[in-house]
Amino acid sequence: MTAAMRALFAFAAALLLAGCWEGESLHSAADARPAIEPGLYRTVSETGEVSPSVLRISTQADGMTRFQAVPGGENEWMTIGFAPLDPEGRAFAAWTVPGGIIEGGSAVTYGLLRRGGDGSYVYIVPMCDRSAAIAGAAGGGLEGRDAPVCRFTSRASIEAALRALPADAQALGEVVRLVRADPAPNP
Repeated sequence: MTAAMRALFAFAAALLLAGCWEGESLHSAADARPAIEPGLYRTVSETGEVSPSVLRISTQADGMTRFQAVPGGENEWMTIGFAPLDPEGRAFAAWTVPGGIIEGGSAVTYGLLRRGGDGSYVYIVPMCDRSAAIAGAAGGGLEGRDAPVCRFTSRASIEAALRALPADAQALGEVVRLVRADPAPNP
């Protein structure tokens, strides 16, 4: 397995952990808006260590966003949708879509994407055991005991819960920070 593929799997694992916020298809490609500037990115750990592996992020024709390992093989990609949560475009509801390294299943994992002022992006996957109160207040139901899942049945409830996450939501879930690996394009 290449280093790029390991980076993509690590990113996917953070997004698909058991015990997160889930729902059926509450959003679709019609809701998707570009949230991340296309280009090459690296992940940054919570300790500030920058991954040597690179992810290519691109916007698909349907508005969804593709994350692909570089260099990558035929199935070394994943698709995520982003829907704005604020008029300024600083926060987005994010949802996973089966395909590429994400196989089958009907449950969709939800998270929050925030744009940083420095051109970085922070993707937060709320873990139900750490954020059940926020999920419950917005209408999410708690399921399971060993690895509880916060399940949402409406778009309004998942978006309300994501908006309610505090600025320091990193303590409530898994965090993936993305920074550019290539120079930003000139406007």
